[in-house]
Amino acid sequence: MIELRGKWYDGHQSMQIDAVMTVQSDGLVMLKRADTEALILQQPFAKVRITPRLADTARFLTFEGGGTFETLDNDGVDQAQTVVVGSHWSIWVHRLETRLRYIIPAIVVFILLAVVAVIYGVPAAARLITDQLPPSVYRIAGEQTLTVLDRMIFKPSELTLERVQGLKAHLQPVLDNHAGLPIEIVFRKGGKVGPNAFALPDGTIIFTDEMVSIAKHDDEILAVLAHEIGHVVHRHGMRRIVQDSLVSFALLAITGDASGVSELFLGLPVILTELAYSRDFEREADLHALAYLTEHAIPTARFSDLISRIDTRAKEAGGAEDNSWAGYLSTHPSTRERMEAFGGGSMHR
Repeated sequence: MIELRGKWYDGHQSMQIDAVMTVQSDGLVMLKRADTEALILQQPFAKVRITPRLADTARFLTFEGGGTFETLDNDGVDQAQTVVVGSHWSIWVHRLETRLRYIIPAIVVFILLAVVAVIYGVPAAARLITDQLPPSVYRIAGEQTLTVLDRMIFKPSELTLERVQGLKAHLQPVLDNHAGLPIEIVFRKGGKVGPNAFALPDGTIIFTDEMVSIAKHDDEILAVLAHEIGHVVHRHGMRRIVQDSLVSFALLAITGDASGVSELFLGLPVILTELAYSRDFEREADLHALAYLTEHAIPTARFSDLISRIDTRAKEAGGAEDNSWAGYLSTHPSTRERMEAFGGGSMHR
């Protein structure tokens, strides 16, 4: 027989009664008043709902009818569970939670799983989600993004109509080759972002005037267009949005609080993982551009020549406070890596 002491609440009024609960070897529970030993109830132990053990906090045993017995005798409750129903999972959880030799390996395993989830799980989940999104989501995301960029960063393009028309005519074969995609080319004065190109989720591709100006051959712009279309093909824009959101929600779930001190750290993993994801995306878009240029007998060095020129300008402007020339390079793989992939600067000579 196992005896537990605690407080009894009948479930109908707030008054508590000092009580003694005994658990017989046959599984029958008898609950009596501690002062008079008057029987309150009896019930099979198997029908009693028991809260899991949490350190040495009180346990609550709820009986049919709504009454609850509260006790601090956690060891006695565990013993009753073992005797009547056999070893219970909550007992093992408590043992794991209170033994350092289990806690440290558990923390290590958790960290490893978290790292694997961020590196592999988040991108895989983002790809799955973006594949299921309807076209209207991409359209709205693209329109809203362009609206914000036009309001906060860009200014109307200063390229002449003749230059825009001639460049679009030169780029048209690339669009024809991707006729299944809703690609639209627009031009803007970049200002602080300098020579740059952006692919929005809906297929809108933005070229800055500065990017057009630094190019010495229209095939260089064509190569960048093929690269940006690679982003559209692989849905990189929307995948970045989904990935960043997944990481943020995961951190919120782990910390339980996005305010106070946790706010200082909430954005850091997002920024770091976004940079890694971005470079993976850039490599994937580079491969798309490389395949297009090779297939259509366009010198692949057109692309490497352009990024090499941007890299040189960025180094020349190295000490400048507003180094806009580095904008196109900041989240991309190294210039040397990309030049090697695209054959350096010798293929068109």
